[in-house]
Amino acid sequence: MEDLEIIVETAKNSTVKYVWNEQRQILMFKKCMPAGFVFPFNFGMVPGTCAEDDDPLDVLLLMQEPVVPGSFVSVRLIGALKAMQKQEHAYRNDRLIAVENTCPVFGHYHSATELTEALRKKIEDFFRAYNLVQGKEFTPLGWCDGPEARELIEQCKK
Repeated sequence: MEDLEIIVETAKNSTVKYVWNEQRQILMFKKCMPAGFVFPFNFGMVPGTCAEDDDPLDVLLLMQEPVVPGSFVSVRLIGALKAMQKQEHAYRNDRLIAVENTCPVFGHYHSATELTEALRKKIEDFFRAYNLVQGKEFTPLGWCDGPEARELIEQCKK
């Protein structure tokens, strides 16, 4: 599967959330994370996409090291955590899952189905709890592999 270029918005272990402003082509501070929360992995987006939440598609980049926010990274898409999110109304808010090929810890994965059950649960639990403390519901709908995740991107291209 061909690589995908993403923009990392928030580094692994960060307590500060940033977002990429496509119009201005800059990284902007969004908020401090809720008390006790850090991103378990690098978090970013796919440029040129627009999901149901009116933001670019989210990507969780599995890497052992944090990446500087604002970095463009070539990644391999291995799947997605499909999910519904609800605050005032419900909408799809999937999380694409990607790896960086040279990462010695995660670079060998080619499908989200290869991830351990414990790691998939850690990811689901993080997003559930992170949304809950912000007054939102996050409901996982299941995992898909790389080709299906690639279709999610195609559906969200601007």
